[in-house]
Amino acid sequence: MQTNLGETVLKVDYSGSLINVTTDKNSYITKKLMLSPSIGILQASLQNWTNASTISFNPALPTDKKRAINSIGFGRYEKLYVTFSSKFWDTTYDSTLSFICKTPPCNFTQAWVVPNVPNTILFWISGSEATRLAQTNLSIIQA
Repeated sequence: MQTNLGETVLKVDYSGSLINVTTDKNSYITKKLMLSPSIGILQASLQNWTNASTISFNPALPTDKKRAINSIGFGRYEKLYVTFSSKFWDTTYDSTLSFICKTPPCNFTQAWVVPNVPNTILFWISGSEATRLAQTNLSIIQA
């Protein structure tokens, strides 16, 4: 097993019986490859973003892999504290809440009861909803 750390992978060609890997420093031919780029690098590679570090795959990654890579959110998370007039949840077992989204996809990645703050739940929100929340002028909303 050979490990090459600190090299930027530019191209992975797995069209034949062996895998050809081109980095910024060398070229390698191997039977198996374990590659662990960040999700941002993978997403940039699929979107052909300019001025971004990308990896070229030949053949292109399968549709199911592309869909999985593009579905992973990264980079933006926002916290939203919501205080209710009364507690409607059961905290007998633990303080982490489970919920079902009425309209998927659901961008609430986690929710739990805030200790020592009555009737308050903290939601971690990701993806496009986090961006939208960050652009919204929220202070106090009463229902």
